[in-house]
Amino acid sequence: MTLVQENALGWLAGLLQEAQAFEQAAQASAIDPEVAEAFAWLAQVDGDCLASLHAAASGLRPVSEGRSLSESCGGLDPEVPEAGATILARHRDAILSCAEAAFADPMSDLVRAAIKSHHAHLQHAATVARRLARRHTLQALQAPPHGRPTAPRPERTASP
Repeated sequence: MTLVQENALGWLAGLLQEAQAFEQAAQASAIDPEVAEAFAWLAQVDGDCLASLHAAASGLRPVSEGRSLSESCGGLDPEVPEAGATILARHRDAILSCAEAAFADPMSDLVRAAIKSHHAHLQHAATVARRLARRHTLQALQAPPHGRPTAPRPERTASP
């Protein structure tokens, strides 16, 4: 058994906490209103799921690797918070895996009900994170190479 299987519920809570902290910081620093709204929604999904898990499992202790999500992606760039979305998307996949592992463990019906009630939102959150990652990748591909002007130069006119 891996650590995740042995304490899937604790890992799930830890992953949700890490994601929520990252998403709140990204939302606060996002310049683009759509990106800010996406991060705010993701943080809300995580907060709601965490609250349900804590209500269903008294004494729930989140487990983490001791490194924040923002540290994992090299820090949060305030100019482009969605740049960390690729790592966030992988993190969201881990959240889904832990949710499924926790649901499969024999536990109280309240915990299973809490996980089940949030599973669709957790799946959609993974999709949103992948879209943010894809958006950042597309923007990076469309950006002009370094050192080249972003606007066309005015044509030179011959001197009289």
